[in-house]
Order: sequence, then structure tokens, then C-alpha cells
Amino acid sequence: HDGGRISTPSNAGARGPKGHGVRHFRSSKIRREKVEILAKKPVIINGERITKTLTEHSLDVLQAFRALYGEKDAPNRFALKWLDFFKIPHADYLSFYRNTKAAALLHDIGKANSHFQDAVNGKGSQSLRHEFLGGWILSSKGLQELFESLDLDFQCVRAAVMGHHLKLDKEILETGDFQNPNI
Repeated sequence: HDGGRISTPSNAGARGPKGHGVRHFRSSKIRREKVEILAKKPVIINGERITKTLTEHSLDVLQAFRALYGEKDAPNRFALKWLDFFKIPHADYLSFYRNTKAAALLHDIGKANSHFQDAVNGKGSQSLRHEFLGGWILSSKGLQELFESLDLDFQCVRAAVMGHHLKLDKEILETGDFQNPNI
């Protein structure tokens, strides 16, 4: 007996028909239900409701990232030109790759909230832009420690997440005050 708390099922690896982004919950007092965390508003094509879950979207972005930059041990021509353009030494490619990959995977984490989900389902509006909420989520001490343990640049990844729609006030970029962003 779990006291009515929601817990992940023993078959937590089970996924919905699309394979990603569907989480099943069960409790002794709550019936099992599927929760889809959407990345975008559903569209209707030929009468069929088409959705893109947050997991599917994040994996699409990861695929695009790899197409643009190659793999961690094999930068492609574009990646090398990118490093040259931004005057990043080729020896720093692995750090660039790992931090950019983390930012690509986490860029929309702020969409995993009820206000955003209501907005994409036409039932409300988001009270705070998802990229700012994502930066706030990433600011938790536990995640900062995880980034450090993985040798990731927390400030760089968080700035990329918060700035991926270019809505950050330029003051945060000039002052580097990521703890007190002017949003």
C-alpha cells in the first residue's frame, strides 16, 4: 500500500504507441492513466490529431545536432568551421560537443509544466516562458552538482536553455549575472 501517493509502476519501461513521452502512473487510490507531455500544439492532418511529445522533440533536436556537428570523437566539416569561426580551439571540441548536446537535450525542459501543457491544449496560457522556467529548473542544487560531476559547464548550458528563443535581456549576457536574470 502506497498511502495514495502517485508512484511509477513496476513496468516503468513500458511506453505508449509512439514509444516516447508517455508516462504511466498508478496508485491504490488513483486509476492508471497516461500523461503525454507535449512539446507543441497538436495539429490536425486529414482529420487525425498529430502530437509531438517533449521526448520526441528532444530526440529530433539531438538528431539535428548530430547532423550538424558529427559525433563526440568525429567532428564533421561544419563543426570544425564552427569552431574556427568562433575561435574555439579544436582541442576544445569535446567540451563544446558535450555542453551543446546537453543544452540541445534540455532546451525545452521548461515545457514540462501544467501551464504550458494547458496552453498547447487550448485550455489556458503559460504564465512564464518555457525557456526561463527551464533555466530555473536547471538551477536546482542537485542538477548543478550533477552537471559538475559530468564535467559540464552549468552556466553555459543554462544560458543556452534560457536564450534559445533569444528572449533574454542582453544585460544578463553582458554582466554574467545568471543568478538574477532580468526576464
